[in-house]
Amino acid sequence: MTDVFVTGASGFIGHAICQEFVTHGYQVLGLTRSQKGADALSQIGVKPVLASLDQSELLQATAAQCDAVIHTAFNHDFSTFVQNCQDDKQVIMQLGQALAGTNKTLIVTSGAFMTGAEHNAQPETPRLTSDQMPRAASDEAALACAALGVNALLVGLPQVHNPHKLGLVSYLFNIARQSGVSCYVEQGNNRWSAAHLQDIARLYRLALEKGQSGMKYIAAAEQNIAFCDIASAIAKRLDVPTQSLSSDDASNHFGAMSRLVQENLNASGQGTKQLLGWTPNGPCLFDDIANAIVE
Repeated sequence: MTDVFVTGASGFIGHAICQEFVTHGYQVLGLTRSQKGADALSQIGVKPVLASLDQSELLQATAAQCDAVIHTAFNHDFSTFVQNCQDDKQVIMQLGQALAGTNKTLIVTSGAFMTGAEHNAQPETPRLTSDQMPRAASDEAALACAALGVNALLVGLPQVHNPHKLGLVSYLFNIARQSGVSCYVEQGNNRWSAAHLQDIARLYRLALEKGQSGMKYIAAAEQNIAFCDIASAIAKRLDVPTQSLSSDDASNHFGAMSRLVQENLNASGQGTKQLLGWTPNGPCLFDDIANAIVE
C-alpha cells in the first residue's frame, strides 16, 4: 500500500484529495493545524499529523517516511501575497530536500496560468519567473526539487469550485453581497478557467499514478469564461445589479483583489486530459454559482 502525505489536508482542496486517495486504497497522512481538522480527517480514514508548516523537522521527517507527498497548503491572505509565495517556495524546498535522491513523487500546487502560456508546460518550457508573477515561486521550487532527484511535478489550478466554495469567485460573492452590486472592470472581457472540486481531486491521483517529473499539468475543465459573465451570474444569484468600473476605481471596490479581477487567469486543460486520461465531468462553474450556498 502506497503512503501519501498531504499538506493542507483539512482544507477545501486537500480534504477532497485525501478522500479520493483513501477511496482508491492509498494510506494517507494529512497535515492539519487544528484538532477539529484532525478529527475530520480521522473520520474519512486519514491519519492526521497535527502540526504546522513552520515545524520543518517534523514536516521533513513525515515526508521522508512516505512514498509520495502532495503539497496543497498555502496562505491565501492577499494582503501578504508576495511573502506567502516566498514562504511556499521555502516549504517546497524543505519537502524536496527530504525526498532528495529517492525519485519519490512530490506534487506541488500552483496556479494554472504561471507558464506564460495557456497549455501544459514541459520541463524545458520557458515560464514566468517569480519576479514577473509571485505565485511562480512554487513552480521554481518544484523544478529545483526535480534537479535533486525527486519526481517533482506541478498541478496548475484554475478556479476550483463546488456549491460551498468557488475559488476566487467566493471572494467576489462576499464583495458583491457587502456592496450590493456585482462589478467587473471596463468591459470585463478578461477570461478565467475553472474545474469542479471532485474533478480536481481525481486529477491529483492521476498525476501521482502517471505524471512525469518537471511537468506542469493544467487542471482546467473549462476555459475562456468571461469575467463579466461571472459577475452577472453572481448578480443573479444574489439578486443585485451589475456594474462596470473603471480600472482606476477597481482598487476601491475589490481591494487586494483589484489586480486579479483584471487578469486573464485562463488556461487549457486539453493536454492534461490527453496525457493523464483525465475526463472531468463535474458541474460547470455557472451551475455551482447558481446553486451557491450563501451564508
